[in-house]
Amino acid sequence: MEVNWEAWVGQSQDALVPVGEQSPLLLHREVLPHWQDLVVRAAVAGFDLQIASAWRGFDRQLAIWNGKASGQRPVLDAQSQPLDIACLSEDELLFAMLRWSAIPGCSRHHWGTDLDVYDAAAVPADYRVQLTPDECVG
Repeated sequence: MEVNWEAWVGQSQDALVPVGEQSPLLLHREVLPHWQDLVVRAAVAGFDLQIASAWRGFDRQLAIWNGKASGQRPVLDAQSQPLDIACLSEDELLFAMLRWSAIPGCSRHHWGTDLDVYDAAAVPADYRVQLTPDECVG
């Protein structure tokens, strides 16, 4: 079996389909029916399940990674508190970034099988999802 390495590292969209007709979000075609079923089941339970982030290409993952490495994006510790990256060694910065972000080319978001979700009914319409543990504590 031949492996599509471009898809594995987020440089191909061959196996991806839109989440909905008007949605820019993409999922792997085999994941989409499971996502749709989960949305229905969540609605029955009273949740408005939405995707914060789905397929992400290599370039987008690289921009996130570089933003953190350069200090343009926060690097958080285990308690979701911002770290002063100027005080970290290269190794400490690497491991701090790996706590919340995958190295470009190593993210399962590249496959269209990983997605970050939230309950839109539990937050204001203009809420920006942070994907931190604090958002999961009720």
